[in-house]
Amino acid sequence: MSQQLKSSLYYEVNKYNYTSYRVWSKGVFGLYQKLTFPTKSLVNSKLFNKIMIIIVILNTIILSIDHYGISSDALRTLNILNLSLTIIFSLEVLLKFIGNGLISFVRDKMNTFDLIVVILSIVEIVFLSGDSSKISAFRAVRIFRLFRVLRVAKMFRYLESLTHILRAISKSMSKFVYLFMLLLLFSIIFSLLGVQIFGGRFNFYEGLPRANFDDFQSAFITIWQLLTIENWQEILYNGMRSSAGEFSCIFLVIWIIIGNFILLNLFLAILLDSFTEDSENIIKNERKLVMKPSIVVDVESSEENEDMTVKENKTRDQQFYNIKCNMSYFVFSKDSKIRKTCFDITSSEYFEYAILVVIISNSVKLVWDTYIINYPNDSSEQIISLYLDITFTVIFGFEFLVKSVSIGFVVEDDTYLRDNWNKIDFIIVIISIIDSSMTSFTVPSIKILRLLRTFRPLRLLSHNFSMKIVVTAMIESIISIINVVSVLALFGLIFSILGVSLFGGMLYTCSNPLITTETQCLSSGYLWVNNDYNFDNIYEAGITLFILTSEEGWPDIMHKGMDTVAQGEAPEINASPSSAYYFIAYVLLGSFFFLNLFIAVIFEKFTEAKLRESSLIAQGLSKEQLLWVEMQRLAVKSKPKNEVVKPPENIIRRKFFFFISSEKFEWIIGVFIFLNFVTMSIYFKDAKEDNVLALKYANYILNSVFILEIVLKIIGVGFKRFIKSNWSKFDLLTAMISIVGMIVENVGSVSGGAVTTTSQLIRLIRIVRIIRILRVIKFLASLEEILTIISYSLPAILNVLSLLLLIFFMYSVLGVFSFNQVTTGREINSHFNFENFHSAMLTLYRMSTGEDWYVIMYDCARVVGKPVALLYFCSFITITSFLLMNLFIMVILQNYEDYEDKPESALMLFNKHVKWFRKVWDVFAMHNHGIRIHYSDLPDFLYELGTELGYDRKISQDMVLKYMVALQLDMDDDGFIYYNDMLYIVLKKAYRKRFRNSLESRMLVNKIEKLSATELKKSRSFNRQKYLNKERSLEFKGTNLFFTLMYTKAIFKSWKALVQSNKDANGFTYSECEFPGENSLENDEPYGNYLN
Repeated sequence: MSQQLKSSLYYEVNKYNYTSYRVWSKGVFGLYQKLTFPTKSLVNSKLFNKIMIIIVILNTIILSIDHYGISSDALRTLNILNLSLTIIFSLEVLLKFIGNGLISFVRDKMNTFDLIVVILSIVEIVFLSGDSSKISAFRAVRIFRLFRVLRVAKMFRYLESLTHILRAISKSMSKFVYLFMLLLLFSIIFSLLGVQIFGGRFNFYEGLPRANFDDFQSAFITIWQLLTIENWQEILYNGMRSSAGEFSCIFLVIWIIIGNFILLNLFLAILLDSFTEDSENIIKNERKLVMKPSIVVDVESSEENEDMTVKENKTRDQQFYNIKCNMSYFVFSKDSKIRKTCFDITSSEYFEYAILVVIISNSVKLVWDTYIINYPNDSSEQIISLYLDITFTVIFGFEFLVKSVSIGFVVEDDTYLRDNWNKIDFIIVIISIIDSSMTSFTVPSIKILRLLRTFRPLRLLSHNFSMKIVVTAMIESIISIINVVSVLALFGLIFSILGVSLFGGMLYTCSNPLITTETQCLSSGYLWVNNDYNFDNIYEAGITLFILTSEEGWPDIMHKGMDTVAQGEAPEINASPSSAYYFIAYVLLGSFFFLNLFIAVIFEKFTEAKLRESSLIAQGLSKEQLLWVEMQRLAVKSKPKNEVVKPPENIIRRKFFFFISSEKFEWIIGVFIFLNFVTMSIYFKDAKEDNVLALKYANYILNSVFILEIVLKIIGVGFKRFIKSNWSKFDLLTAMISIVGMIVENVGSVSGGAVTTTSQLIRLIRIVRIIRILRVIKFLASLEEILTIISYSLPAILNVLSLLLLIFFMYSVLGVFSFNQVTTGREINSHFNFENFHSAMLTLYRMSTGEDWYVIMYDCARVVGKPVALLYFCSFITITSFLLMNLFIMVILQNYEDYEDKPESALMLFNKHVKWFRKVWDVFAMHNHGIRIHYSDLPDFLYELGTELGYDRKISQDMVLKYMVALQLDMDDDGFIYYNDMLYIVLKKAYRKRFRNSLESRMLVNKIEKLSATELKKSRSFNRQKYLNKERSLEFKGTNLFFTLMYTKAIFKSWKALVQSNKDANGFTYSECEFPGENSLENDEPYGNYLN
């Protein structure tokens, strides 16, 4: 057999060996199998899914085209297209049912949803194709047209970017359903209670208010308005002035606490829990896939320090030659003097400070521009402003050139434009150049470019590390935020289409309110006017729903919807009360649920960052190293308690001292402070003379108690110690003012106006005294923990606040440039406007709380046009109310979760350690202002701390001191150790283990330790200057006295042992001292005490 034939046979045999076969059953079932197999392949193919995505998008576009005033031909065409799409979606469901089978079809929840949509669409077609005259009398016939809107929700099925959000939501869907049922149950209960309490009692002389409790439906709608706290004060005042009485307000307050403060926040809690679990699962899967073995390097700490120091100490020249760009702009090589000079300039911290000053000066100049915006162009102010603009542009251009020449422009890695922050700077430089070059143009379209100068303050981001952190975190969350915006937009699109169908063309009114029809209004010469917010088309409906999402003014919009009658007819009060449920449903789903997704996804990204340990510090660090790094940060920032006062030696003063220092005394004074607050609260205008006299004598008694408190404290601690405390200064000032007040009230020798002014000032100071009750917090553990969490959250909160202020600044300047000409309107007036910077800031601050922001938007839109106003106001509300304001919540939530739910967190552990440390520290530091202890007390102090932070008493004092030397404990030239140094060392002893991972990570830890040592040195110097004699030298020597003493002692002991071993027979007696010079100095009392 030839070789060719053998190869052919081998090929044929293997072909059949690796061929898959499908055997069909006989009969009808076999025919069914032959039908389902290709059908399943079809419906599961990517081509089929892409085709369906296109059809769903086409369906969405067709539904969005419908609007008020559409022609009959266009409407007929839309109905034909709707019928065609219904047939296509029916075929899709049928093919999926045939291909996947009943069980697999039902298993997919989206298939069930598709089936329901198809059935409802068929019902719609059947109803509308019949005799419509029989059902035209029923307004509910419109609901059948709304079923087709559910097809838009099919978009969720095909958008892969939303699957993560939908998966997280679906995991907790049962919880959301139960919570909704609970919320509905409470709403029904409180609606029924409201009918019983307020039913028929809101009939005031001006008429029945829209929010009332006369029937169950009105009560239910009012309860939902109270749930959102929108204009709830109006309902409160109506309830208090009704025959139900003032105490009826308790009912409304209880509902707001239960409904808004508890039940609505449970939506957020469930969302956060869902996303946290999902992110933890993602991180676990990623860690399984990306597991790299770490190199175990066992190097002693001293060896590590030397090796790391060599690697870290790079000179500026080395940094320059490490730049990857060899030829900047293809002109300047690394040997170029110009390029080296540029690098030296940009590497200087003074250059950064100078640029920062220029940026701030430019921002101040922008503020000045808002006050001279209406000055003529040839005025001296405008000319100076122009030259300042050119100057700033030149400076920013110079900065760009210097930086780009030194490190390269764009081609290689690590060049200027490869850094995202530099991209922002470059764009702003280009904008500044365009702005400066077009100052002579007066064309309106060119003037719009000048608005871009308001983006110059963004350069602060690249020069402020704290704001960089917040912005970076938001950029990392941008994809998730876009997904949330997509969900909200799709959800809003569904309700917009519904709104157009339900309320399109029905919010018009005649300029003459007595005329109720469009035909009669126009024929009479009046105007048929539309409302600012309406549902005439998908665009207007989307804007209205965005206003509803912010929950501002939604009851007013809802009432407009409830008053709709029909197209061409003016609204009538409560003509369509059932329309309220459209708005309630949107507020429930859009505001309570989907809007909280912003918080959820940002919280998820921050949680993922923590789990991945993705910060620059956390790269390559182990869990133990991260804990130690965080402990260092907390130890450096920690402060001792108030200055520890030594008890006086006098027996009587000593008793007073311990009494005023007791918890019992603090509680007694706290009670009197609260009573003082109560007596001030119950005063009211036109009170009876007897009541005023009683309050006057009560004030005398309370003032006497507070004066007695001051006297007792002065006796207990002495006046010098007493006056050092800020609280004591405040108490003394308050007491003195109270005494003056009592004299003024009784003598009355000054004029009436002066008496009134003085009394008001005294009353104000007495009110401020309530702040002192905060001192009682230290005895309330739970409240103290909450304040601790808030205090440790302050740095992150300040970062967010800095970014928020920058956004406010930019929008204020932009608002003045855009809406300066708007001077009057429904809400624009002399107090709230955009005439200058401070007015704009005040207006924006009001808008950030949501108060009438959409009314201000429409006031501006009437003058400058809708597109500009919508872009400005909607973007501002989105950035501030939906994003940045939620970052404050996220920061507090993260720190609270770390503190309460993670016992191993650094904050929890540090707080536990520092409480015990301060308790022991106060005892040993009592004689030294509470800020330092002498090194001779060090062993006893460490014994008292216990084994966790200190040492067991079985360990000798010499060994304890040697351990302190190994830990590199610092002290001053007088042998004193300060609070932060000692706290840092005991935490280092507990958490600075021998880390067995990569050398790079240990280098990073070592670098952070050096930064901590620098901060500790600053703290040590500050405390010496604050508490010690200013005449003494405050300079530290180059050596550590603690090391010197310990090494000298070791040498002395070795020398003594050597001499003892070589001792001759002359019978010399050797000193039993273990420290050089002890026997010669022990009679010198100051030094003897110093050494003992």
